[in-house]
Amino acid sequence: MRFFKTVAVSVIAVVFAAAILFMPMNANAAKKGFEETPPPESPGQITGLKPVSPQPGPDNVTPGLAVTYVFGKWRHLDDMPGPADPPDKADDPHRSGPPILSLDHQFGSGSIFDSGRTCCVGAHITGLIRFPSAGEYQFQALSNDGVRVLVGGKVVVEDPAQHGDRLSVPSRVTIGESGWYSLEVKYYQRKGTGALRLLWQPPGSSEFQPVPADALGMLKK
Repeated sequence: MRFFKTVAVSVIAVVFAAAILFMPMNANAAKKGFEETPPPESPGQITGLKPVSPQPGPDNVTPGLAVTYVFGKWRHLDDMPGPADPPDKADDPHRSGPPILSLDHQFGSGSIFDSGRTCCVGAHITGLIRFPSAGEYQFQALSNDGVRVLVGGKVVVEDPAQHGDRLSVPSRVTIGESGWYSLEVKYYQRKGTGALRLLWQPPGSSEFQPVPADALGMLKK
């Protein structure tokens, strides 16, 4: 009788140890829930960008960029509603915020811009970007999570899927003439830490640098 009790206790101990061993693996798999994909490849040389016409004078441009915040939990920018789309939840409507004065932010676990949220938030950012001279520029963004940047209506940064802090693949953009161009930035932060830094490498520069705040603006109403 004592022998069978000993065997039974040993079997229970082995089963319990196996359960403990596999629990973290299952928990980690459930926690991850997705496979992070690499950023899309470079689109190659981007040409044909048109400046804003007519060009606004200094008195018609104010610092900063307009923003509309939307709320929800997405894994890809294409799932994020636009400002004119219905919100994901009726009791959590879209709302505008104060102008965003720069696109050089490591949010960490803090608020995403002035949204009042640290996660589950998207930002539709619009305005103007000023190129001081014609020539070839390179663009890149550091983001967490997804980001898409359009200049003159053409995509210059594309890293739309959920991911941790990382740099997008650089793009090469030919600017035919100096001046103000339209700018549109779509960004979301799903959970954890957040970041959004828009970088460029102007003609004659040997390295990327944040797009300066005085190169960003919006038309006065």
